[in-house]
Amino acid sequence: MSVLIIYTVVVFIPMQTNELLKLMRLKSFFARYIYKTNPEIPHIVITGHILVKALKTFCTELFNQDRAQSQERHAVTI
Repeated sequence: MSVLIIYTVVVFIPMQTNELLKLMRLKSFFARYIYKTNPEIPHIVITGHILVKALKTFCTELFNQDRAQSQERHAVTI
């Protein structure tokens, strides 16, 4: 029984802690903050390497009929 407890404390818990820390580092720094809309800025700038499928999905979500506020927004792709 003592060997099992020692194994758990010395090997298993540090391994699981390391795995948890690795998963936490995978999350984007910017994803940790809540996005706050600013009604004074009616546009969204999209930059970087953008796949057509991803852009289509984004536009479908942004300009959805269910979102009244998004009807007043413009998207700029660079």
